[in-house]
Amino acid sequence: MKEILFMGFCVSLFGFGSFWLHSLMFRAGRLFFFILCIAYIVASFYLFSIIVYLDQALDPGGIHFNFGHDSSMLVKMLFVWLGIAFVNIIMVCVRRFGKH
Repeated sequence: MKEILFMGFCVSLFGFGSFWLHSLMFRAGRLFFFILCIAYIVASFYLFSIIVYLDQALDPGGIHFNFGHDSSMLVKMLFVWLGIAFVNIIMVCVRRFGKH
């Protein structure tokens, strides 16, 4: 149960950060927009690796999260994050560069 709450909390934080980044990318210039897109995807992988590291670091201390065999739930959370990121980037591209 605590794993699902933790994952829901992480996805919610990522969603709020994505909303903030969406407005920032929409107002940015073209070069800064492309830099933000690349940084957005790279930051998603870094956040994932930080969560995996915290899961492994807290386990010997007695705080144990059961994310499934080989942290399969965390991998699914990464896919959700990447899905949110790609949809967000596509939405910004359509709003910025699409014909109105």
